[in-house]
Amino acid sequence: MKLFYTLFLACSVLLAALNCKQNGNTPAQPQKPSLPTRASAVRVTIGWDYQNLPLRMEIYEPATQQQLYFWQTGVVKPPQKPPVSLYIENGEFWQRPGSAKIFVLTMKNDTTKPVHFFAAPHHVTPPEYSLGFHFNCLCVNHVFTVNPGETWYRVVRLLLHKEHRGDKLTIRHVLIAAGDEQMKAFSDNPTLHKHIEANEKKHTEQGEN
Repeated sequence: MKLFYTLFLACSVLLAALNCKQNGNTPAQPQKPSLPTRASAVRVTIGWDYQNLPLRMEIYEPATQQQLYFWQTGVVKPPQKPPVSLYIENGEFWQRPGSAKIFVLTMKNDTTKPVHFFAAPHHVTPPEYSLGFHFNCLCVNHVFTVNPGETWYRVVRLLLHKEHRGDKLTIRHVLIAAGDEQMKAFSDNPTLHKHIEANEKKHTEQGEN
């Protein structure tokens, strides 16, 4: 009787296995990921969305006659001009993998009141092309202020790793209006100033050597 019961169990397991195989219920095997192709140049688009912010961001090539460093931030009033040259139409440019591109963000305040704003962390599409890029931008947990008649500017840098894959990359920020209390709490960011001062010192030393 015991032998019969053992044989019955063995046959039941075998029949169940055969049934699963016939019905295609075999365990799914991991699929090898399909990698994006490498491109000799990547079409980069820098875009903006706005939340309760009356001003608009523009991007430019940096001025060639001035020494600039990324994260350099300031404001100017006429007749002074920000350290820019050519306007970058639609926020689009081409960049080669393995390179770094510096450009300048600007925002002009034509209103009669100060405007405070900050940037939410950037969003990248297509997401599968986001590996291998680094953007030293403006989403740094900091509130910026543009007073009436001023033009605010910030020098930023986009790095593409030499192994970056994909032929296009869209990077968008949401720019959000901030209140006075937020401005007071987040406009004097010690970490941000530490990075800016370190970069300024580094570039000054490189220029002297």
